[in-house]
Amino acid sequence: MLGPLWVANDGVEVRLTARRHRAVVATLLLRRGRAVSADALIEALWGEEPPATAASVLRLYVSQVRRLLPAGRLTRSEGGYALLVEPGELDLDVLERKLARAAKASAAGNDALAAALYREARGLWRGPSLADLVTEPFAELEARRLDELSLQALELWAAAELELGHAADVLADLQAAVAGQPLREGLRRLLMLALYQSDRPAEALAVYRDGRRHLVEELGLEPADALRELERRIHRRDPALRRERADPAPVEPVRVPLPATPTVGRRRDIEALQHRLLTTPEPLITLVGPSGIGKTRVALEVARGLHGAFVNGVFFVELAALTDPALVIPTLVRALGLQEQLDRPWLESVGSRISAMQALIVLDSFEHVLDAAPDVAEMLRHAPDVKVLVTSTTLLRVSGETVVPVQPLTQDDARALFVQRADKAGVPATVTSSDPAIDAICARLEGSPLAIELAAPWLRTLGPSDLLARLGDRLELSGRSRDTTARHRSLRAALDWSFELLAPRERAVLLALSPFAGSFDLAAFEAVVAAPSLEALASLVDASLIQATSGRYRLLESVRDYAVEKAGGDQEAWRRHASYFTEVALRAEAGLSGPEQGRWLACLDREHDNLRAALDRLGELEEPLAELRLAAALGRFWYLRGHIAEGLGRLGTALDHRADAVDALSAKALRVRSALAVIGGDYALARELAEAALAQYRELDDGEGVARTLSNLGAILHAQGDVGRAAAILDESIERAAALGDARLVALAENNRGDVALSEGELHLAAGHFERSLSVMRDLGDTANVARALYNIGAVALEESELAKAGSCFVESLDLAREVGDPEDVVWCMIGVAALASRGGRLEDARRLLAAIDEGLRSIGAVMKPFEQRLYSRTREAVGVASAASAAALTQTDAVELARSLASTLF
Repeated sequence: MLGPLWVANDGVEVRLTARRHRAVVATLLLRRGRAVSADALIEALWGEEPPATAASVLRLYVSQVRRLLPAGRLTRSEGGYALLVEPGELDLDVLERKLARAAKASAAGNDALAAALYREARGLWRGPSLADLVTEPFAELEARRLDELSLQALELWAAAELELGHAADVLADLQAAVAGQPLREGLRRLLMLALYQSDRPAEALAVYRDGRRHLVEELGLEPADALRELERRIHRRDPALRRERADPAPVEPVRVPLPATPTVGRRRDIEALQHRLLTTPEPLITLVGPSGIGKTRVALEVARGLHGAFVNGVFFVELAALTDPALVIPTLVRALGLQEQLDRPWLESVGSRISAMQALIVLDSFEHVLDAAPDVAEMLRHAPDVKVLVTSTTLLRVSGETVVPVQPLTQDDARALFVQRADKAGVPATVTSSDPAIDAICARLEGSPLAIELAAPWLRTLGPSDLLARLGDRLELSGRSRDTTARHRSLRAALDWSFELLAPRERAVLLALSPFAGSFDLAAFEAVVAAPSLEALASLVDASLIQATSGRYRLLESVRDYAVEKAGGDQEAWRRHASYFTEVALRAEAGLSGPEQGRWLACLDREHDNLRAALDRLGELEEPLAELRLAAALGRFWYLRGHIAEGLGRLGTALDHRADAVDALSAKALRVRSALAVIGGDYALARELAEAALAQYRELDDGEGVARTLSNLGAILHAQGDVGRAAAILDESIERAAALGDARLVALAENNRGDVALSEGELHLAAGHFERSLSVMRDLGDTANVARALYNIGAVALEESELAKAGSCFVESLDLAREVGDPEDVVWCMIGVAALASRGGRLEDARRLLAAIDEGLRSIGAVMKPFEQRLYSRTREAVGVASAASAAALTQTDAVELARSLASTLF
């Protein structure tokens, strides 16, 4: 409103090109969100004699404006129309608040702040107020009021600057204003004073004479007493009219300490915080994070960068040495240079002076004096131009607080910090950031600046690889600097500091969380912790000992190490943890065969670290039955996600712990391990395991187990080249599964039987098996096996030269395999598409896919089945040797996208 009407939505101008549209918006804005009746709007737009169609035209205007503005802004009620504006959105509101705050600062004698606020208020004008609407009936009086306010703001600003001795800063503005308003005595008086303070008394007296002439000739009046008195004092050269220039004294380095070492990284975080402190109304920002994460460093750099941006300065107040929260406010008040009167409440004794200040106050290490937080919040309620930046391991939990978590360093910044600190410590120059051990050290230390600074100087004694090998106990990592605070001399000391600040119940919950690895959800928390307390959990999150993201919680590894050590041998907590995640795995195992396959795979992906930890601890607790139950339940997950080596190892260890057992669980574990060995290409082991499982199932008279194991054994024999026996065993598996009425088991065996037929060139027979398998798997919603069947049908089509059908099947299979994250089927599809590409003359694309196939198989530890091996070799021979350069540039994601594109468009 302070200039031509201008409206923006998220910084983008809303173009109101029609004059009547602008008039409607301006009229509503002047009412500050209050309803304006239709009659009042009509009068504002057309005056006292509106046209007969005014009501209908107004409705049209309102409808058109509503479409131009953001949704929900222009509303209709019984009282009329209203345009909703939030605090701070309308420049008139901002202007009035700045003028009020400036007047308060001036009354308190803070001329520097008053001048700054008046200057900011004047800067809001973009030209004459409502310049594009000034002739409208509603706008004329308001425009005159605002222009008068502009002149008043100029006078008040100039007066404040002259009190500071800044005559040269206001002369040009006053001269222009007096030229435009020759009868305004207040402006003329200020110009005379500015000229006199600039050692130009003759010009000051000339300004008086010119003003008297205008008043006498145009109004027949003599100048007012104040102007005549100023003329007399200038004639006398009154020294009281003089002012020495008063510029603020430099704040740094006294008030904001200089960091002992250069800051690495954090540039974006620091700039974002500086922007927030300067541009948002947030009075209190709390930087939170665990000890040693770099909160103080960030706060120091933010404060140093804002030197000069606050009229009364930037102040850094260290609180770590305080033990009594009651001392926080007196310490803060003294840092501001104010004197508290001990016989009066602190806010009463210094409140008026603080309320008239514009300053940034950094309160460092607040976590141990949290009881003082309400006093800080109370101070800010009375000091609208004071901003407080707090560093703390925990939230203050007071009104007006904005929480900004300080994150660990990125890997690049962590590496740079490590090398810089090593160099400062005199580490030989042979240690460089290119050493892979440096990256591994920084990753092990989780990007914690404190941990990195403690570790780097040890390179004077140890090589990078030796240091990495000795980081198993991060808590023992300590520094050798004599001038750091006690809590920053080791990770253990930093965590001791945080732990001692916790309430007893919070400590108990933290220790009960020690079994968790990776992240966990609320259900796991309530199941594993013996006495779960949501309030304690929230406090631990607030204390930066637990990270909370999207309903998941996580302890940093250093915090977990500390909790494990403090908890000692709490075996019951570990048993509860293992029991809970075993139940998760068992439910997921059932779900992996149905329509919720994707959800359960995602669940196991999230919980993989906890599942691993549970298996480790069950082994240590010597509970072989529970260990084998959990390992066997995870078999299909390991298979689908390509964790082949892990699954083989885990199941092997668990089976060894029950070496002589013959029961359904042992048989299942043998069968599952056999299936993983097939993917890994260890057919001898796979056959040995399958035959052992089959023997146990037969001894147990478990018909389902026999049928399932026969299906696996048939696939193994096929891979070993015993095609005849493989076909016979798979036919038996199909027959047994059908007799049991298990459609899914029949479909699995049908798929394996189709593989045998495909590799033998019996394409019609193979297609029948694959089509029947696909039909059942679609009905069951088993996405992974639908993808497998589709690939196989595409392979048959490829062999029959039905290339369009093959491409269509490969595309759908690729999409489904990616959906569930099955890397094996993705590779099989890429082999099929590479063959399509070679037939379509896209030889370079085929070469690139073949190279990506090699990498994909290597990454999951898998080998090709017989048909895929022959197809791969045939395609490789057709296109020639793969181009290493092009292969290196193709990521797995890019390879899949290339395969999908080729399969969709080639034929």
